Amino acid sequence: MALYQDVIGQLPILKTYNHGSLGFPVPDESARDSLVQALQAAADKIAASFPWLAGAVAHEGVAPGNSGLFRPIPWPATATAPNKILHVRYCDDVAPSFDDILAAGAPVSMLDGKLLAPYDGFPTRYAESPQTPAPVIATQATFIRGGVILTFCSQHNMIDATGMFQIINMFATALNGEAFTPQAIESGNRDRASVIPLLAPGEPAKDLQHLKLAHPLTFPLPLPPSTPGKKPTWAYFRLFRAAVPAIKAKASERDGYDPAVPFLSSNDALSAFYWKCLSSVRLRNGRSAETVSKFSRAIDARRVMGVPQEYLGHMVFHSATRMALGVVAAAPLSTLACALRRDLNEANTVLAVRSYATLIANEPDKARVLYGGGRGDPDVDVGASAVPQSDAAGVPYGPLGVPAFGRRPNLAPILGCLYFMPPEGGEMMVSVCLREDDLEGLRRHPEWSRITEFIG
Repeated sequence: MALYQDVIGQLPILKTYNHGSLGFPVPDESARDSLVQALQAAADKIAASFPWLAGAVAHEGVAPGNSGLFRPIPWPATATAPNKILHVRYCDDVAPSFDDILAAGAPVSMLDGKLLAPYDGFPTRYAESPQTPAPVIATQATFIRGGVILTFCSQHNMIDATGMFQIINMFATALNGEAFTPQAIESGNRDRASVIPLLAPGEPAKDLQHLKLAHPLTFPLPLPPSTPGKKPTWAYFRLFRAAVPAIKAKASERDGYDPAVPFLSSNDALSAFYWKCLSSVRLRNGRSAETVSKFSRAIDARRVMGVPQEYLGHMVFHSATRMALGVVAAAPLSTLACALRRDLNEANTVLAVRSYATLIANEPDKARVLYGGGRGDPDVDVGASAVPQSDAAGVPYGPLGVPAFGRRPNLAPILGCLYFMPPEGGEMMVSVCLREDDLEGLRRHPEWSRITEFIG
Protein backbone atom coordinates (compact mmCIF):
# COMPACT_ATOMS: atom_id res chain seq x y z
CA MET A 1 0.00 0.00 0.00
CA ALA A 2 3.01 2.36 -0.19
CA LEU A 3 1.64 3.80 -3.41
CA TYR A 4 -1.13 5.42 -1.33
CA GLN A 5 1.34 7.48 0.72
CA ASP A 6 0.26 11.06 0.25
CA VAL A 7 2.70 13.96 -0.25
CA ILE A 8 0.97 17.19 0.75
CA GLY A 9 -1.20 15.33 3.27
CA GLN A 10 1.80 14.64 5.52
CA LEU A 11 1.37 17.59 7.90
CA PRO A 12 0.91 16.42 11.53
CA ILE A 13 -1.83 19.02 12.06
CA LEU A 14 -3.99 16.87 9.75
CA LYS A 15 -3.89 13.88 12.10
CA THR A 16 -7.61 14.14 12.67
CA TYR A 17 -10.89 13.54 10.85
CA ASN A 18 -13.10 15.49 8.45
CA HIS A 19 -16.86 15.19 9.00
CA GLY A 20 -20.13 15.65 7.21
CA SER A 21 -23.64 14.69 8.33
CA LEU A 22 -26.88 14.07 6.44
CA GLY A 23 -30.27 13.85 8.11
CA PHE A 24 -33.06 11.59 6.84
CA PRO A 25 -36.60 11.14 8.16
CA VAL A 26 -37.41 7.58 9.28
CA PRO A 27 -40.92 7.75 10.73
CA ASP A 28 -41.28 3.96 10.96
CA GLU A 29 -38.96 2.42 13.57
CA SER A 30 -39.56 -1.02 12.10
CA ALA A 31 -37.59 0.07 9.02
CA ARG A 32 -34.36 0.50 11.00
CA ASP A 33 -33.03 -3.03 10.60
CA SER A 34 -33.49 -3.03 6.83
CA LEU A 35 -31.82 0.38 6.59
CA VAL A 36 -28.82 -0.87 8.56
CA GLN A 37 -28.58 -3.86 6.20
CA ALA A 38 -28.64 -1.53 3.18
CA LEU A 39 -25.96 0.71 4.70
CA GLN A 40 -23.78 -2.29 5.52
CA ALA A 41 -24.13 -3.58 1.96
CA ALA A 42 -23.09 -0.13 0.68
CA ALA A 43 -20.05 -0.08 2.97
CA ASP A 44 -19.06 -3.57 1.83
CA LYS A 45 -19.39 -2.54 -1.82
CA ILE A 46 -17.12 0.47 -1.24
CA ALA A 47 -14.53 -1.67 0.56
CA ALA A 48 -14.54 -4.19 -2.30
CA SER A 49 -13.88 -1.51 -4.94
CA PHE A 50 -11.51 0.63 -2.82
CA PRO A 51 -9.78 -1.86 -0.49
CA TRP A 52 -7.48 0.70 1.13
CA LEU A 53 -10.51 2.56 2.51
CA ALA A 54 -11.20 -0.45 4.73
CA GLY A 55 -7.73 -0.24 6.27
CA ALA A 56 -6.00 1.87 8.90
CA VAL A 57 -3.68 4.89 8.86
CA ALA A 58 -0.18 4.23 10.16
CA HIS A 59 1.96 7.05 11.54
CA GLU A 60 5.51 5.74 11.29
CA GLY A 61 9.08 6.92 11.74
CA VAL A 62 8.47 9.59 14.39
CA ALA A 63 11.75 10.69 15.98
CA PRO A 64 13.34 13.87 17.34
CA GLY A 65 13.37 16.33 14.44
CA ASN A 66 11.26 14.02 12.27
CA SER A 67 7.45 14.06 12.28
CA GLY A 68 7.26 10.71 10.51
CA LEU A 69 5.01 9.69 7.64
CA PHE A 70 1.35 8.78 7.31
CA ARG A 71 0.27 5.95 5.07
CA PRO A 72 -2.67 3.56 4.80
CA ILE A 73 -2.09 -0.07 5.77
CA PRO A 74 -4.29 -3.17 5.94
CA TRP A 75 -6.24 -3.42 9.18
CA PRO A 76 -3.62 -4.67 11.71
CA ALA A 77 -3.84 -8.14 13.17
CA THR A 78 -3.04 -6.57 16.56
CA ALA A 79 -6.41 -4.75 16.61
CA THR A 80 -8.80 -5.93 19.30
CA ALA A 81 -11.69 -5.87 16.85
CA PRO A 82 -12.11 -6.11 13.08
CA ASN A 83 -12.59 -2.87 11.22
CA LYS A 84 -16.13 -1.88 10.37
CA ILE A 85 -16.72 1.11 8.17
CA LEU A 86 -20.31 1.30 9.41
CA HIS A 87 -21.10 2.09 13.04
CA VAL A 88 -24.67 2.15 14.37
CA ARG A 89 -25.88 4.02 17.42
CA TYR A 90 -29.34 4.47 18.94
CA CYS A 91 -29.86 7.84 20.65
CA ASP A 92 -33.64 8.09 20.94
CA ASP A 93 -33.48 9.03 24.62
CA VAL A 94 -30.48 11.38 24.58
CA ALA A 95 -30.91 13.42 21.39
CA PRO A 96 -33.64 15.76 20.09
CA SER A 97 -36.21 14.20 17.80
CA PHE A 98 -35.80 14.51 14.06
CA ASP A 99 -38.93 16.65 13.83
CA ASP A 100 -37.62 19.04 16.49
CA ILE A 101 -34.26 19.35 14.70
CA LEU A 102 -35.99 19.99 11.38
CA ALA A 103 -38.44 22.50 12.86
CA ALA A 104 -35.49 24.49 14.25
CA GLY A 105 -33.70 24.47 10.87
CA ALA A 106 -31.09 21.87 11.96
CA PRO A 107 -28.88 24.24 13.97
CA VAL A 108 -25.44 22.99 14.84
CA SER A 109 -26.29 23.28 18.54
CA MET A 110 -28.72 20.34 18.12
CA LEU A 111 -26.16 18.14 16.34
CA ASP A 112 -23.89 16.97 19.14
CA GLY A 113 -20.69 15.62 17.64
CA LYS A 114 -20.10 13.46 20.72
CA LEU A 115 -23.27 11.55 19.81
CA LEU A 116 -23.12 11.68 16.01
CA ALA A 117 -19.41 11.16 15.24
CA PRO A 118 -17.39 8.04 16.04
CA TYR A 119 -14.15 10.10 15.96
CA ASP A 120 -13.17 13.64 16.92
CA GLY A 121 -12.84 16.22 14.19
CA PHE A 122 -10.36 18.86 13.09
CA PRO A 123 -8.42 20.33 14.85
CA THR A 124 -8.57 17.71 17.64
CA ARG A 125 -5.95 15.03 17.04
CA TYR A 126 -6.50 11.38 17.86
CA ALA A 127 -4.21 8.86 19.52
CA GLU A 128 -4.01 5.41 17.96
CA SER A 129 -2.41 2.20 19.21
CA PRO A 130 -1.76 -1.29 17.81
CA GLN A 131 -4.93 -2.42 19.58
CA THR A 132 -7.06 0.56 18.45
CA PRO A 133 -5.90 1.62 14.98
CA ALA A 134 -7.18 4.71 13.21
CA PRO A 135 -9.46 3.75 10.30
CA VAL A 136 -9.17 5.52 6.97
CA ILE A 137 -12.92 6.17 6.90
CA ALA A 138 -15.87 5.55 9.19
CA THR A 139 -19.60 6.18 8.92
CA GLN A 140 -22.05 6.30 11.81
CA ALA A 141 -25.78 5.86 11.48
CA THR A 142 -27.32 7.53 14.53
CA PHE A 143 -30.99 6.70 14.95
CA ILE A 144 -33.09 9.27 16.78
CA ARG A 145 -36.84 9.54 17.21
CA GLY A 146 -38.27 9.90 13.71
CA GLY A 147 -35.04 9.83 11.76
CA VAL A 148 -31.42 8.88 11.24
CA ILE A 149 -28.33 11.04 10.88
CA LEU A 150 -25.48 9.64 8.80
CA THR A 151 -22.10 11.08 9.77
CA PHE A 152 -19.18 10.44 7.42
CA CYS A 153 -15.61 10.65 8.77
CA SER A 154 -12.40 10.56 6.74
CA GLN A 155 -8.86 10.68 8.07
CA HIS A 156 -7.53 14.08 7.03
CA ASN A 157 -3.96 13.14 6.09
CA MET A 158 -5.40 10.65 3.62
CA ILE A 159 -8.50 12.43 2.33
CA ASP A 160 -9.40 16.11 1.90
CA ALA A 161 -12.88 17.68 1.89
CA THR A 162 -13.43 17.03 -1.81
CA GLY A 163 -12.44 13.41 -1.26
CA MET A 164 -14.81 13.11 1.69
CA PHE A 165 -17.72 14.34 -0.44
CA GLN A 166 -16.70 11.82 -3.08
CA ILE A 167 -16.99 9.08 -0.46
CA ILE A 168 -20.44 10.38 0.47
CA ASN A 169 -21.31 10.17 -3.24
CA MET A 170 -20.06 6.57 -3.21
CA PHE A 171 -22.58 5.72 -0.51
CA ALA A 172 -25.34 7.31 -2.58
CA THR A 173 -24.24 5.32 -5.62
CA ALA A 174 -24.11 2.05 -3.69
CA LEU A 175 -27.42 2.63 -1.87
CA ASN A 176 -29.06 3.38 -5.21
CA GLY A 177 -27.88 0.02 -6.55
CA GLU A 178 -25.63 1.64 -9.16
CA ALA A 179 -22.09 0.71 -10.20
CA PHE A 180 -19.06 2.89 -9.57
CA THR A 181 -17.73 4.36 -12.79
CA PRO A 182 -14.36 3.14 -14.11
CA GLN A 183 -12.97 6.65 -13.61
CA ALA A 184 -14.12 6.73 -9.99
CA ILE A 185 -12.42 3.39 -9.32
CA GLU A 186 -9.22 4.33 -11.15
CA SER A 187 -8.98 7.78 -9.56
CA GLY A 188 -9.92 6.57 -6.08
CA ASN A 189 -7.19 3.90 -6.19
CA ARG A 190 -4.61 6.06 -7.94
CA ASP A 191 -0.90 6.01 -7.07
CA ARG A 192 -0.47 9.24 -5.11
CA ALA A 193 3.25 9.50 -5.72
CA SER A 194 2.61 10.50 -9.33
CA VAL A 195 -0.12 13.09 -8.75
CA ILE A 196 2.12 16.06 -7.87
CA PRO A 197 5.59 15.73 -9.41
CA LEU A 198 8.22 17.12 -7.05
CA LEU A 199 10.68 19.73 -8.27
CA ALA A 200 14.18 18.50 -9.02
CA PRO A 201 17.10 20.05 -7.10
CA GLY A 202 17.95 23.38 -8.70
CA GLU A 203 14.66 23.59 -10.57
CA PRO A 204 13.00 27.03 -10.19
CA ALA A 205 10.52 27.08 -7.29
CA LYS A 206 8.05 29.54 -5.85
CA ASP A 207 9.30 31.12 -2.64
CA LEU A 208 7.16 29.65 0.14
CA GLN A 209 9.44 30.33 3.08
CA HIS A 210 6.61 32.20 4.79
CA LEU A 211 5.09 28.77 5.39
CA LYS A 212 8.12 27.61 7.42
CA LEU A 213 8.32 27.92 11.20
CA ALA A 214 11.55 28.31 13.15
CA HIS A 215 10.19 25.81 15.67
CA PRO A 216 7.69 23.02 15.06
CA LEU A 217 4.09 23.27 16.19
CA THR A 218 3.41 21.42 19.41
CA PHE A 219 0.27 19.37 19.92
CA PRO A 220 -2.40 19.61 21.11
CA LEU A 221 -2.78 23.10 19.71
CA PRO A 222 -3.76 25.68 22.33
CA LEU A 223 -7.45 26.48 22.39
CA PRO A 224 -8.47 30.14 21.97
CA PRO A 225 -9.20 31.89 25.28
CA SER A 226 -12.77 31.42 26.44
CA THR A 227 -13.75 34.59 28.30
CA PRO A 228 -17.40 35.45 29.06
CA GLY A 229 -19.19 36.47 25.88
CA LYS A 230 -16.22 35.52 23.72
CA LYS A 231 -16.40 31.75 23.60
CA PRO A 232 -15.77 30.40 20.08
CA THR A 233 -19.07 29.07 18.74
CA TRP A 234 -20.20 27.29 15.57
CA ALA A 235 -23.33 28.51 13.79
CA TYR A 236 -25.09 28.27 10.44
CA PHE A 237 -26.60 30.95 8.24
CA ARG A 238 -28.83 30.33 5.23
CA LEU A 239 -27.67 32.65 2.43
CA PHE A 240 -30.44 33.57 0.03
CA ARG A 241 -29.64 32.57 -3.53
CA ALA A 242 -31.55 35.56 -4.91
CA ALA A 243 -29.06 37.91 -3.22
CA VAL A 244 -25.96 36.46 -4.89
CA PRO A 245 -26.26 38.25 -8.30
CA ALA A 246 -26.55 41.62 -6.60
CA ILE A 247 -23.51 40.94 -4.40
CA LYS A 248 -21.50 39.86 -7.44
CA ALA A 249 -22.65 42.95 -9.39
CA LYS A 250 -21.57 45.17 -6.50
CA ALA A 251 -18.17 43.47 -6.42
CA SER A 252 -17.82 44.06 -10.16
CA GLU A 253 -18.41 47.82 -10.04
CA ARG A 254 -15.72 49.96 -11.63
CA ASP A 255 -15.05 51.97 -8.47
CA GLY A 256 -12.12 50.20 -6.80
CA TYR A 257 -11.93 47.40 -9.38
CA ASP A 258 -8.46 46.16 -10.34
CA PRO A 259 -8.36 46.04 -14.18
CA ALA A 260 -5.64 43.37 -13.95
CA VAL A 261 -8.27 40.94 -12.64
CA PRO A 262 -10.19 39.63 -15.67
CA PHE A 263 -12.83 37.64 -13.82
CA LEU A 264 -14.59 37.43 -10.45
CA SER A 265 -16.49 34.40 -9.23
CA SER A 266 -19.53 34.45 -6.98
CA ASN A 267 -17.31 32.99 -4.28
CA ASP A 268 -14.90 35.92 -4.63
CA ALA A 269 -17.77 38.34 -4.16
CA LEU A 270 -19.36 36.50 -1.23
CA SER A 271 -16.01 36.04 0.50
CA ALA A 272 -15.27 39.73 0.17
CA PHE A 273 -18.75 40.62 1.42
CA TYR A 274 -18.39 38.40 4.49
CA TRP A 275 -14.88 39.75 5.23
CA LYS A 276 -16.09 43.33 4.99
CA CYS A 277 -19.12 42.77 7.22
CA LEU A 278 -17.19 40.77 9.82
CA SER A 279 -14.33 43.29 9.91
CA SER A 280 -16.73 46.10 10.79
CA VAL A 281 -18.18 43.91 13.56
CA ARG A 282 -14.73 43.11 14.91
CA LEU A 283 -13.82 46.80 14.97
CA ARG A 284 -16.95 47.56 16.99
CA ASN A 285 -15.99 44.75 19.36
CA GLY A 286 -12.67 46.32 20.22
CA ARG A 287 -10.04 45.32 17.69
CA SER A 288 -7.70 47.97 16.40
CA ALA A 289 -8.22 49.30 12.87
CA GLU A 290 -4.48 48.79 12.25
CA THR A 291 -4.59 45.08 13.10
CA VAL A 292 -3.87 42.98 10.01
CA SER A 293 -6.49 40.40 9.08
CA LYS A 294 -5.60 37.41 6.91
CA PHE A 295 -8.24 35.88 4.65
CA SER A 296 -7.03 32.42 3.63
CA ARG A 297 -8.86 30.28 1.10
CA ALA A 298 -8.52 26.55 0.65
CA ILE A 299 -7.78 25.70 -2.98
CA ASP A 300 -8.61 22.34 -4.51
CA ALA A 301 -5.54 21.78 -6.68
CA ARG A 302 -7.13 18.97 -8.68
CA ARG A 303 -8.10 21.17 -11.61
CA VAL A 304 -4.79 22.96 -12.02
CA MET A 305 -2.89 19.65 -11.71
CA GLY A 306 -5.21 17.89 -14.17
CA VAL A 307 -6.46 15.45 -11.56
CA PRO A 308 -10.07 14.16 -11.72
CA GLN A 309 -12.53 15.22 -9.04
CA GLU A 310 -12.89 11.54 -8.09
CA TYR A 311 -9.32 11.49 -6.75
CA LEU A 312 -9.55 11.02 -2.97
CA GLY A 313 -6.13 12.17 -1.78
CA HIS A 314 -5.17 15.43 -0.16
CA MET A 315 -4.93 18.23 -2.75
CA VAL A 316 -5.41 21.36 -0.62
CA PHE A 317 -3.25 24.44 -1.00
CA HIS A 318 -4.10 27.91 0.33
CA SER A 319 -4.07 31.49 -0.87
CA ALA A 320 -3.78 34.33 1.64
CA THR A 321 -4.81 37.98 1.42
CA ARG A 322 -3.81 40.41 4.15
CA MET A 323 -5.22 43.85 4.94
CA ALA A 324 -5.74 45.96 8.03
CA LEU A 325 -9.20 45.57 9.55
CA GLY A 326 -9.95 49.26 9.05
CA VAL A 327 -9.04 49.03 5.38
CA VAL A 328 -11.23 45.94 4.86
CA ALA A 329 -14.21 47.61 6.55
CA ALA A 330 -13.90 50.79 4.48
CA ALA A 331 -12.76 49.50 1.08
CA PRO A 332 -15.13 49.12 -1.88
CA LEU A 333 -16.37 45.56 -2.23
CA SER A 334 -14.75 45.39 -5.67
CA THR A 335 -11.32 46.15 -4.18
CA LEU A 336 -11.61 43.29 -1.71
CA ALA A 337 -12.98 40.82 -4.24
CA CYS A 338 -10.22 41.64 -6.72
CA ALA A 339 -7.54 41.24 -4.06
CA LEU A 340 -8.92 37.84 -3.08
CA ARG A 341 -9.10 36.70 -6.71
CA ARG A 342 -5.64 38.03 -7.56
CA ASP A 343 -4.03 36.19 -4.62
CA LEU A 344 -5.95 33.01 -5.40
CA ASN A 345 -4.82 33.13 -9.05
CA GLU A 346 -1.20 33.54 -7.96
CA ALA A 347 -1.46 30.56 -5.60
CA ASN A 348 -3.43 28.28 -7.90
CA THR A 349 -0.66 27.38 -10.34
CA VAL A 350 1.22 24.20 -11.15
CA LEU A 351 4.48 25.80 -9.96
CA ALA A 352 2.98 26.85 -6.64
CA VAL A 353 1.48 23.44 -5.94
CA ARG A 354 4.65 21.59 -6.95
CA SER A 355 6.72 23.98 -4.83
CA TYR A 356 4.45 23.35 -1.85
CA ALA A 357 4.65 19.58 -2.24
CA THR A 358 8.43 19.78 -2.59
CA LEU A 359 8.72 21.99 0.49
CA ILE A 360 6.81 19.41 2.55
CA ALA A 361 8.66 16.43 1.09
CA ASN A 362 12.07 18.00 1.84
CA GLU A 363 11.27 18.95 5.45
CA PRO A 364 11.85 16.07 7.90
CA ASP A 365 9.84 17.75 10.67
CA LYS A 366 6.66 18.62 8.85
CA ALA A 367 5.25 20.26 11.99
CA ARG A 368 7.39 23.20 10.87
CA VAL A 369 5.23 23.72 7.77
CA LEU A 370 2.17 25.91 8.27
CA TYR A 371 -1.27 24.91 7.05
CA GLY A 372 -3.66 27.67 6.03
CA GLY A 373 -1.59 30.20 4.12
CA GLY A 374 0.96 31.21 6.73
CA ARG A 375 1.07 32.95 10.08
CA GLY A 376 -1.96 34.74 11.42
CA ASP A 377 -4.28 35.36 14.35
CA PRO A 378 -7.60 33.47 14.37
CA ASP A 379 -9.16 36.25 16.46
CA VAL A 380 -9.00 38.57 13.44
CA ASP A 381 -8.47 36.18 10.51
CA VAL A 382 -10.84 34.24 8.28
CA GLY A 383 -10.07 30.72 7.09
CA ALA A 384 -12.43 29.89 4.25
CA SER A 385 -13.30 26.69 2.43
CA ALA A 386 -16.00 26.14 -0.18
CA VAL A 387 -17.65 22.97 -1.47
CA PRO A 388 -20.82 24.39 -3.04
CA GLN A 389 -20.37 22.26 -6.15
CA SER A 390 -21.18 19.10 -4.20
CA ASP A 391 -24.69 17.72 -4.63
CA ALA A 392 -24.43 15.45 -1.58
CA ALA A 393 -27.49 16.99 0.10
CA GLY A 394 -29.67 16.91 -3.02
CA VAL A 395 -29.50 13.35 -4.34
CA PRO A 396 -31.33 10.18 -3.24
CA TYR A 397 -29.69 7.58 -1.00
CA GLY A 398 -31.62 4.48 -1.95
CA PRO A 399 -34.17 3.49 0.71
CA LEU A 400 -33.32 6.58 2.77
CA GLY A 401 -34.47 8.98 0.06
CA VAL A 402 -33.18 12.54 -0.28
CA PRO A 403 -31.67 14.05 2.89
CA ALA A 404 -33.64 16.75 4.67
CA PHE A 405 -30.44 18.59 5.57
CA GLY A 406 -26.66 18.44 5.36
CA ARG A 407 -24.45 19.80 8.13
CA ARG A 408 -21.14 19.45 9.88
CA PRO A 409 -21.80 18.18 13.41
CA ASN A 410 -20.93 20.30 16.43
CA LEU A 411 -17.27 19.55 17.09
CA ALA A 412 -14.28 21.44 18.50
CA PRO A 413 -14.12 25.14 17.60
CA ILE A 414 -11.94 26.42 14.76
CA LEU A 415 -11.99 30.15 15.47
CA GLY A 416 -12.35 32.27 12.33
CA CYS A 417 -13.45 29.36 10.14
CA LEU A 418 -15.89 29.93 7.27
CA TYR A 419 -17.44 27.10 5.23
CA PHE A 420 -19.56 27.71 2.14
CA MET A 421 -21.53 24.47 2.21
CA PRO A 422 -23.43 22.63 -0.54
CA PRO A 423 -26.82 24.15 -1.37
CA GLU A 424 -29.92 23.02 0.46
CA GLY A 425 -33.30 23.62 -1.12
CA GLY A 426 -31.59 25.95 -3.58
CA GLU A 427 -30.09 28.13 -0.83
CA MET A 428 -26.45 28.13 0.25
CA MET A 429 -25.62 27.11 3.80
CA VAL A 430 -22.79 29.03 5.46
CA SER A 431 -21.05 27.65 8.54
CA VAL A 432 -18.96 29.98 10.73
CA CYS A 433 -16.99 29.70 13.96
CA LEU A 434 -16.75 33.03 15.75
CA ARG A 435 -16.53 34.54 19.18
CA GLU A 436 -19.99 34.91 20.69
CA ASP A 437 -19.84 38.71 20.53
CA ASP A 438 -18.71 38.64 16.89
CA LEU A 439 -21.43 36.14 15.99
CA GLU A 440 -24.08 38.31 17.61
CA GLY A 441 -22.71 41.37 15.84
CA LEU A 442 -22.76 39.56 12.49
CA ARG A 443 -26.37 38.47 13.08
CA ARG A 444 -27.33 42.11 13.58
CA HIS A 445 -25.15 43.55 10.80
CA PRO A 446 -27.56 45.41 8.49
CA GLU A 447 -25.98 44.16 5.26
CA TRP A 448 -25.25 40.58 6.30
CA SER A 449 -28.66 40.07 7.94
CA ARG A 450 -30.35 41.36 4.78
CA ILE A 451 -29.12 38.43 2.69
CA THR A 452 -29.08 35.66 5.30
CA GLU A 453 -31.25 33.85 7.82
CA PHE A 454 -29.64 32.86 11.11
CA ILE A 455 -29.99 29.14 11.83
CA GLY A 456 -27.62 28.74 14.76
